[in-house]
Amino acid sequence: MTDPLLTTTEVAELLRCSKSHVRTLRLRAHDPLPCRDLGGVVRFRADEVEAWIENQQLRPVTPQVAKRRQLAGAGTPDADRFLKT
Repeated sequence: MTDPLLTTTEVAELLRCSKSHVRTLRLRAHDPLPCRDLGGVVRFRADEVEAWIENQQLRPVTPQVAKRRQLAGAGTPDADRFLKT
């Protein structure tokens, strides 16, 4: 094995998210973030994380989300920041 094992903190930095969100991603039922549990220590293989990132797709905007964006004035620079999708 030549790929380095990454910590949760390193993966969070790579994904630009919190460590708790990395935990959520690895525990989700559908398409979890691949990891290894090494006796209670969680590690991630860099190549698997990169492959997982490549396989992620943007979700299509549903009519409900489009309507919320329209009502919130989603044409303004900061509008999407306040919308939960």
